Amino acid sequence: MRLFYLVLLFLLLAPVFAGAQAISINTDGSNPDPSAILDVKSTDKGLLVPRMNTAQRSAITAADALLVFDSDTRSFWFFDSPAATWREIRAGNVATLQDADGNTKVQVEKNPNEDIIRFDLSGMENMVLRKNASGIPRLELTTSNNNTFVGSNAGLNNSTGNLNTATGISALGSNTTGIGNAAFGASALVANTTGAYNAALGSAALNANTNGAFNTATGTSALFSNTTGSNNVAQGAAALLSNTTGNSNVAIGLGALYLNTTRSNLVAVGDSALYNNGAGTTQPVQATFNTAVGSKALFANTTGRSNTSTGGLALLNNTTGDGNTAAGVQALRSNTDGFYNTAVGYNTLFFNTGGVFNTALGANADALTSDLFNTTSLGYSASVNMSNKVRIGNAAVTVIEGQVDWTFPSDARFKFNVHDDKVPGLSFIQKLRPVSYQFDTRKFDEHLMQNLPDSIRQRRLQGQDYRESSARVQTGFLAQEVEKACKDLNFVFSGLHVPTSDVDNYGIAYGSFVPLLVKGMQEQQAVIEVLKAENAAQKAENAAMKAQLDKITAALQTAGINLENR
Repeated sequence: MRLFYLVLLFLLLAPVFAGAQAISINTDGSNPDPSAILDVKSTDKGLLVPRMNTAQRSAITAADALLVFDSDTRSFWFFDSPAATWREIRAGNVATLQDADGNTKVQVEKNPNEDIIRFDLSGMENMVLRKNASGIPRLELTTSNNNTFVGSNAGLNNSTGNLNTATGISALGSNTTGIGNAAFGASALVANTTGAYNAALGSAALNANTNGAFNTATGTSALFSNTTGSNNVAQGAAALLSNTTGNSNVAIGLGALYLNTTRSNLVAVGDSALYNNGAGTTQPVQATFNTAVGSKALFANTTGRSNTSTGGLALLNNTTGDGNTAAGVQALRSNTDGFYNTAVGYNTLFFNTGGVFNTALGANADALTSDLFNTTSLGYSASVNMSNKVRIGNAAVTVIEGQVDWTFPSDARFKFNVHDDKVPGLSFIQKLRPVSYQFDTRKFDEHLMQNLPDSIRQRRLQGQDYRESSARVQTGFLAQEVEKACKDLNFVFSGLHVPTSDVDNYGIAYGSFVPLLVKGMQEQQAVIEVLKAENAAQKAENAAMKAQLDKITAALQTAGINLENR
């Protein structure tokens, strides 16, 4: 009976096979579509394909494009013969593509809230591309250790390190257990293995770091050579480029602290600031505690330490000098090995090279020869021309004022070899010639600046008004005449300064004349006292002679002798 129906069905379909070479199964009698070998139409029924579990599907020696429904995955699968693999067609809003070995999957999911693409590698979802209902996209890159790696070989060797972020070719490529690192740029932190909490932004930033920690490098090749140094901050291309093991350094600016290798506790702000610090030396204790702020500040420093430089070109040429403070553009610019100098102001102590213990405050305040010591220059263009000298103001100053008089230490407890017989009085004073005069202050400054470069000397002279100071009529002595009086009396006078060099000048301390004036008054008073005594004696003698005369006159009158009538 069953055979009968099969034969009957074949006879009914025979014209179709013979004619259109296609089959149409429907309830409306329509012909099959010309493009279809089988055209099935229905409004109340569907096409039911073979159903099986995954094991059954995998066991089929399948033809290309064979379609089945997998009851385990609840999805349709077709066989890709050239790739020799089954490919999934997920039902509903999710579609999945899987590679031949089944380790890599790409899943696309659509829902009312988000469109999602998931990339599943080796059974672990680690990249998700989302677009929310508002159309805003975001890319999530996650691993089991909360790391994010973007770029060829970025984070390539990471094992247990976590909380790391690397973007760029080979960024954090060697990291194994380091945690909390951030690397942005090709080869940034490429050698890091166990170092933690470093931040590198820029190609090859912190390139050699292995286990240094808490470093921050911003800029191409910043902290490039650092290996184990920690707590460093480098901002700017090639900043702290040579640093290897130095700690707690701050370099901000192109090439700042460029050659430093092992020194610590340095601060450099400005392009090429502290550029040469530490070059060619191996003692880690040297060249430490330097601070440079400004373009090329402390540029040439090698082993000098405990220097502070603030201003472009400040302490530019310092190499081995220690303990200097320079605040101002070109302050202490020429200093090489001088130490414990303090310069505050534009061009202050500009010409000092090896001088020590000098202080200058005010633009162009300076010590005018290179190796002076223990000098102080206070005020604009105040210039000192010898050691152990203090200068207040420049030659144009007309008044130096204070609320109280100048006090000089004069404690008998500290004085020795005291004599009161070696101070001349009247003999010295009588040789002095008080004069009134005017002082050519411009000529004086030209004398002080005679060894300066012409361009600098002319600039300083042109910027000064000498008219008022030169017009003043003053009263005093000529130092050369005072010097001659001292020589005549073989007297060493503390109030007279005789030049010690070609740029030095004569000077007089008028306050030192007071003891000589006192001595002269004392000598004059002694003469007065002698004269007073002689005068008193003469008066007494005269009185006695007068009394005697009065007696003789009275006796004669008694005798009736009138001398006046004789």
